[in-house]
Amino acid sequence: MTFTALPARKQPRDRVLRCLNCLARMDIPAKADRFACPRCKMEYEIGWRAGQAKILGLTHYFED
Repeated sequence: MTFTALPARKQPRDRVLRCLNCLARMDIPAKADRFACPRCKMEYEIGWRAGQAKILGLTHYFED
């Protein structure tokens, strides 16, 4: 059995993610590296792979 790689996807939903806190849909601007949920204000680090947005983790702020 032979497998071939699929072409990179270019779909409108490639930039839409769900907030991990409140499950609201977030439309991520192209090439953004951080984004805050418009509903609950949780801020995420964003990564990109083949034009598709991925949540890498939470943005952490430390106070001195």
